[in-house]
Formats: sequence, structure tokens, C-alpha cells
Amino acid sequence: MLTIDPQKSGDFTLQANNSQGFEVVNGAKNSPIIVRITATGMWKVNTEKPLPSCDADGLPQEDAGTIGFKMPEAKAGSLLLHRKQSNYYQRIGTVADIILYPGETVAFVCNDAEGGFNDNEGFLNIKWELVV
Repeated sequence: MLTIDPQKSGDFTLQANNSQGFEVVNGAKNSPIIVRITATGMWKVNTEKPLPSCDADGLPQEDAGTIGFKMPEAKAGSLLLHRKQSNYYQRIGTVADIILYPGETVAFVCNDAEGGFNDNEGFLNIKWELVV
């Protein structure tokens, strides 16, 4: 788990086969913070099929609405933010600004079907920085 300090920036790596995601917590205890997320790299979902690699925006040929995925209305392979307390998923893609509430824990994860992460390959490098 990574704690985001309100006065810093940094990065981490998210593996495509990590079904629980990479956890991040807002280290600011008294106020929400706005964090800019920039994701680079490529990963593959469902390597048993001849699908191309994709970036954090997901597979371009995939339509939204894949039943059984963490976020069915987002493309397969897109980068998601999981707000653990409310069990809410938000599509991030390659660049997004997000609000993290005081002490909130979130997880970054690949959009794939529950139980379908074992055949994923690759990773994304995720840079975060505070938005002032």
C-alpha cells in the first residue's frame, strides 16, 4: 500500500494480473486532495485469445458493457480506480484527475472479469502528482 503525502509526487507499477489492484491511501487526514494520474505502458487481457496489447484506455475494438467485468460499462483493459468503502469503480484511462478524501483507501486495477486475471500479462507505470 502506498500513502500519498500531500506535498509529494511519485509513481508505482500495476501488474495486469493483480485482481485486487494496487492500494493507495490519502495521507492527508483533514482534507481531500486532488491527484493527477498519468498511466503509461501496455498490458494484455485474456491472452488465450488473439487480442492486441492495450494502454490504460483499454482495447479499442472492445465495446463497453462486458458482463462480469469489474466495470461493465468501461472497455476491457482500461485502468480503473476502485473506491473500497463504497465499492464504486471509476474509469481512469491514461490521464485523469481524482479526488481522494481524508484517509480514503482506493485501489488501481485493470478492467477484467472477476476470475479472469490469471491470463493477463504486462503492467502500467502510474505517475501521481498533486494538483494545486
